[in-house]
Amino acid sequence: MLGFRLILLCQFISIAVTQSFNTSAFGGELGSFGVLKSLRPNVLPSFDFSPSKFFDKRTSNNNYHLGDILISFRVAGENDWSSASSAANRSVEIRSLPTSRSEILVSDLSNILPSPVLNITRSWSDYHGDIVLSFDVTNISPGAVVIGALGFPIEFNSIFTGQDAADVLQTGSFIDPYIGLDAGYAQVTRLNGTGPNLVLTPFTNATKLEAWEFLSESSGSLKYQSNSFEGFYSWQVYSQALADTQWGNAEPWNTPTSYVLKSNETQTYAIRISVAPQVSKIEDTLYNNGRPVAVGIPGYILPNDTIGSLYLKSRSAPASFEIFPKGSLQITKQNPSPKAPWRGYTVQAGTGAFGRVRVTITYADSTKQTVHYWVTHNSLQAPKLIGNHISQNQWYTNTSDIFGRAPSIMSWDRTNGSIVLQDSRVAVAGLSDEGGAGSFVALAMKQVLQPKQEEVELLEVFVNKTAWGSLQDSTYGVKMSLFYYSPDDLPDFPYSSSINWKSAWNKTRSLSTGRAYNYVWVSALYWGLYKASRISPGILSYNTPEWYLQQASRTVARGVNASTGYSDAGLMGESFWGNLLQDLRAEGMGADADALESRFHERQVSWSESSDPFGSEQAWDCTGQEGVYFWSQYFNDSTTSLMTIESIHGYNPTIPHWVYNGNARRYWDFLTAGQINLRRIERQGHHYGSGLNSLALLDWFRRSDNPASQESFYDLRVGYGGYMGPLSNIDADGFTSMSFHTFPQTMAWDNYTGDYGPNFLGHVQASGVYLVQHPDFGWSAFGGNLYHNASGLLTIYPRDTLRRRLFASHIGLYIELESGQIEQVTWSESTNELKIKVTSDVSGATEVLFFTSLTSSVLGETHQVKLQSKGLKAARGGYIVDIPHGGSATLTWEKA
Repeated sequence: MLGFRLILLCQFISIAVTQSFNTSAFGGELGSFGVLKSLRPNVLPSFDFSPSKFFDKRTSNNNYHLGDILISFRVAGENDWSSASSAANRSVEIRSLPTSRSEILVSDLSNILPSPVLNITRSWSDYHGDIVLSFDVTNISPGAVVIGALGFPIEFNSIFTGQDAADVLQTGSFIDPYIGLDAGYAQVTRLNGTGPNLVLTPFTNATKLEAWEFLSESSGSLKYQSNSFEGFYSWQVYSQALADTQWGNAEPWNTPTSYVLKSNETQTYAIRISVAPQVSKIEDTLYNNGRPVAVGIPGYILPNDTIGSLYLKSRSAPASFEIFPKGSLQITKQNPSPKAPWRGYTVQAGTGAFGRVRVTITYADSTKQTVHYWVTHNSLQAPKLIGNHISQNQWYTNTSDIFGRAPSIMSWDRTNGSIVLQDSRVAVAGLSDEGGAGSFVALAMKQVLQPKQEEVELLEVFVNKTAWGSLQDSTYGVKMSLFYYSPDDLPDFPYSSSINWKSAWNKTRSLSTGRAYNYVWVSALYWGLYKASRISPGILSYNTPEWYLQQASRTVARGVNASTGYSDAGLMGESFWGNLLQDLRAEGMGADADALESRFHERQVSWSESSDPFGSEQAWDCTGQEGVYFWSQYFNDSTTSLMTIESIHGYNPTIPHWVYNGNARRYWDFLTAGQINLRRIERQGHHYGSGLNSLALLDWFRRSDNPASQESFYDLRVGYGGYMGPLSNIDADGFTSMSFHTFPQTMAWDNYTGDYGPNFLGHVQASGVYLVQHPDFGWSAFGGNLYHNASGLLTIYPRDTLRRRLFASHIGLYIELESGQIEQVTWSESTNELKIKVTSDVSGATEVLFFTSLTSSVLGETHQVKLQSKGLKAARGGYIVDIPHGGSATLTWEKA
């Protein structure tokens, strides 16, 4: 408790309409009802974390603000829950109480939370400059009362309705939770990613973050729960009543609990609001506030052949680990230990484990923390399962299809176990847009990893009989959708009467070719087949590799033509076009590459002149950053590159939870590509923003002159979390969900494949092993199992999906193989030699082309890295190493 208070009825006075406050860290206002109206950090007083300019539009009943409280309770022995909300009736007068020196405002909520059994007092206080919001809940009845749900609405300025995109970037914020019980917190990051940021932590032992509940409101003039206003969530201390009455059979992140409040007992619940100067300092702020901190490497999505690490920093030592489901993970103490005060543990999947795993850590002081993992297939098996599922289930062969969709690779509905042939979002059933192209993009990208003859043949048949000539016309225009809703044109077609066709595109709109985003996916289809031939020569049957490469080039040229809609926007997935330019030049198509490069440069120049170059079809989006970043780096625009990375920091967190870690903010694509009965605005788990945004963060890390710094290591953690995200979407049978439903009443993967393909494209392009020497954790390998012996020899066995890329950050060396496989990496601390063992993969390659680059100046001017291997042949800007049949070759670099 913050302090004992004697409440005398004669001391009640009416609350002021607004009340200003100032602390050493904040300035702000409490608005009518005693809720937060404005919160400005003193280090940047021009910025308001609260949506103060919208406050007057959010004063109706059930418009929630920070300072409100929701509670469900029942008298002990009764069955039904009663609920109350401080936002339910805004016309009721709130009475204030006298304040102490550190208190800003104290309010008695008995008028607005009428209950014969409970009394609630709210206070706002200054605690060493931080703001503390607390509630004293007192049982005034003669018997015990069970509190089944207790929630605090968390409201900050994520309202974008009616605003210019550039203003949104500078004034908006996003809220992300760590649903980790006593170690739980919420972070509020500025959309421009530059800081300062907010961290909300429990201020009393009772205030755990058990659940994160979406708050329903009416849409209103601000369009609550829409593309421009996601909506707000409640910090749930207890959730048993919600589980009983609203969540059905869904499995929540943490076990729902309640609290028995004895007669005359008072329990204090409080949240502390602190400033974190930048996103990489959020964990420092947590620790300084007495909260346990967890860092997982490579993250919290763990392939079953990968050895992970979990590092804990806390005031009190961990006393026990409880795994649910039991046996799903094996956690053992590391030896040697990391630098104090960190404690290190190895984490491995248990036999047969798959899916969600909760680790409950109990500390010696009884603090509890949950870390949430997802165990997935080993990363070589996952692409095979994808290929099997798509080729065996999603291959559509009805050549009498009136829309010309066969033969093709179409979307899949796991609910019915069938191809999606009709949908009001016609592109989902029409092989275009992200929702309809997703599965053929996924299969094409799978061939970049592991070419398989039967799958390549299906893709070639699809290209030559449907994609080229039907989905794509002879001018290289890509249609919006092959499927459409035009009953006047097709009076005999049996359109489903169970579907609401009101918003469906008609024939004219569907067959138009004016959306640049669609061209990325068709170009990826062609390029994937070209790359399959480079990895496995002779695998193509229908056309030459050069034909597919040229088709990709001409598709891109049409897509980025100024006459194509959105051609000046950063397009999802387009960073692989950088590889396309390299391939064109290597194949003697330099003129085509030059023409594309010229147009790419025009686009990049326009971005460099914009205060918000990340525009899309939406009011705010996180899809343009990948392309904007790639071409800004390509054309040496460091200013726009940095601006883009900072933007990604604003919406992409690292949190000890598999679904939030590296999960770029997405919340509307269930509407456009998800299963019909769950179409809604909802925070999505590992939609394609995860895989695509990881590309920029990982590239930025590779350019760091200080890769072991807190800031750079943060980028690696977030980027690798995003890279791993798309593995979690793959179920045990190889079905690829478009994203995860995070609302507590659902907590499940969407049953549509939808737009998963772009996510997998990002995953394939980002895959690699990252070796880093951390000042606290020592040597770590993201994407590999690392062993360090007493003589200073590191051995790393790659466990990433591609196994053809390595970044040795301590020497700034980036290595890429076009084919083959990196079986083993060694680094000798005594000789400063890096060696990689290269073997043939399933293609049986006897020659492997590889590329090397020094991506940063981490070594300065006093050292350099030299390739020591002899007998290599120069080719295509790299080198070819010969692989003996059934054998291996070793490549050696030396730091001199």
